[in-house]
Amino acid sequence: MSADRTQHKITRSLETHEERVSQTHEERVSRLSADRIRHETSRSIETHEERVSRLSADRTQHEITRSLETHEERVSRLSADRIRHEISRSVETHEERDLRLSASRIRYCDRQEINAHHQEEERSRVQELRQSQHSDIRMVHLEEDRMRHVVLRLPVRDDDASMVCDSEDLQWTEIEKSAFYYDPLIKYADNTNLGSRNKRCAHCRALKWDREPKGMCCSSGKVNLERIQEPPEPLKGLLNGEHPQSKHFLSNIRAYNSACQMTSFGANQIIEGAFKPTFKIQVQVYHLIGSLLPTDVPRFLQIYFVDNYQEQANIRQQHIPNLDSGLVSILQNMLHNVNPFVNSFKAALESVSDDECSNYKFVITADKRPIGSHPGRYNAPTTNEVAVLLVDQDCDRRDIVICTHDDRLQRISETHRAYDSLQYPLMFCRGEDGYNFGVYNVDPRTGAPNFNKKLLQCSSTVF
Repeated sequence: MSADRTQHKITRSLETHEERVSQTHEERVSRLSADRIRHETSRSIETHEERVSRLSADRTQHEITRSLETHEERVSRLSADRIRHEISRSVETHEERDLRLSASRIRYCDRQEINAHHQEEERSRVQELRQSQHSDIRMVHLEEDRMRHVVLRLPVRDDDASMVCDSEDLQWTEIEKSAFYYDPLIKYADNTNLGSRNKRCAHCRALKWDREPKGMCCSSGKVNLERIQEPPEPLKGLLNGEHPQSKHFLSNIRAYNSACQMTSFGANQIIEGAFKPTFKIQVQVYHLIGSLLPTDVPRFLQIYFVDNYQEQANIRQQHIPNLDSGLVSILQNMLHNVNPFVNSFKAALESVSDDECSNYKFVITADKRPIGSHPGRYNAPTTNEVAVLLVDQDCDRRDIVICTHDDRLQRISETHRAYDSLQYPLMFCRGEDGYNFGVYNVDPRTGAPNFNKKLLQCSSTVF
């Protein structure tokens, strides 16, 4: 059979293109019929290994031939194939046509069955992978998928008979607010020059670029933020790479933060069909907090009040698997020691007897000072962050009000000072205050707070 193929190749190579073209229709039909008979005879006696080898050699030969052909040769080949198919089908009998269509349907059904099997295996694999992933890691993957789909769906244009996406002509012309209309085809780095980073702010000592606008860092000395304290051990060693498990921790830092967070993440998700390649939200995200003590399985803040520390760590790992149990325990113990919210909640809960818990509510005030009080009295940080009030006492609408047993979830105001520290305890492990309405401007010359003017918003230029 191998010798037949070799002889066939030699015979075909000796034929010129003119000889093929000069053949009459009857001669061509006779030649093709003889070729089919020879192929059928040869393939009927070949073994499975020989068939696989032949198909593999054919694929390789076709790939090489088509990779070397020019655009004109490809167009000519396809045109010749169409003409040959039209001629072949115009002379075939009704029985031959039915036989050809039947064979095509069988091949199509076989391919569909194989594709369905592969798709089912892929769906099972993806489902198992997503079940083992933490929600934060899945969010990262969804964002990567979204950006990849944005690039794939960008419009292309017809250029010299080929669809080529010309990114060299895209210039960054509309600079203002262009962050809201990001185009991955624009080379922003080639159109951006902020100069060298060698200027230092005279007020906050922040390094600035030559062309960076004034006031971007501290509003020319009007904003004076508290200095960030060094994180306690073992968090400091984990972040600096000095801990034996630093590499594992930094690779899964979002998962470890989620295991320790006291509030949950919420958003109005946009669902477009059954397939969800990206996680889309509408309007904004928000943080939620539940009751102090669980009604069923402890979650988020409730875990901190489980009596046994080891049981706390076990519950965290049940919610977020694939975390190191020893690392979860030492991070949890660290927060029990340094986080003021955990300590204040525990002290407040211990101050109320079990029989009277339902008569009280626990409040984290939105601002450091009570409404109507002089601001100077509440400048220094306090150790007790949680107030215990009777259920019927009034609170500010932005305060976080927590009951001991309640199935309802409360939405935390984004202007609450503990909005970030409750959601990101490993970033604000000491419960540092975030932005709130109690932040005052300061005099750039003296550094004294200006109690007549609050820092209502952070002014910045959006590029």
